[in-house]
Amino acid sequence: MTKTDATCRALIALAVGLVLGLYVGWSQAVWYYEEYGREEPAPRAMYEPPPPLPPPARVERLEEVEEIEPERVEQ
Repeated sequence: MTKTDATCRALIALAVGLVLGLYVGWSQAVWYYEEYGREEPAPRAMYEPPPPLPPPARVERLEEVEEIEPERVEQ
């Protein structure tokens, strides 16, 4: 087998694979369309971004901090 024959066979195999792939894909698309029909587009709210989050709550510092006695820590 010459290099030209091998190239020709490879191109034929590629073409056959492409045709079979297109046929299978097209038949699946036709089946899906017949089975489910055309889906309605999503409502406009699906495409809009959600409203922004509210600002974080402010945390107020305690004026008095309870101090731990050293005796309580050691026990």
